[in-house]
Amino acid sequence: MRLTKWINGHLSIGNATQDDIIKRLLAYEDTGYSPLEIKSLESEWNAARAVVDSYRNAEEQGLLMRLPCKVGDTFYYIAGTLRGNEYVTSDTVAAIEISDAKPWIIDSCGCHHIEFWSTREEAETKLKGDREKCMKV
Repeated sequence: MRLTKWINGHLSIGNATQDDIIKRLLAYEDTGYSPLEIKSLESEWNAARAVVDSYRNAEEQGLLMRLPCKVGDTFYYIAGTLRGNEYVTSDTVAAIEISDAKPWIIDSCGCHHIEFWSTREEAETKLKGDREKCMKV
């Protein structure tokens, strides 16, 4: 709440006491910012808030997707074509494509992967589970 205002070219403090005004001035001075810097911060805050609002609106409309990784990350996948010869290997994410609302990882050779993991342990757990299912059949 503002303590002072200009009325007909004169400064008015309304019902504020001198102590109220001094406390407010001390709090302002403790920020270490000049009046121009405060105005600049206000502009930056408004711009940042507009960006956050636009992301929030996009998320509410289902237009945002959290990707599982970024270009340059290492990912792990199950390679091999013969049952029992599958193994876990890794590559680097060269690109990410979205198809049918699902991320496809493109590796350094241009191959597309829809099933991938961020750690070797996760991929090995999946491979072990697949092998156990095959043995039961």
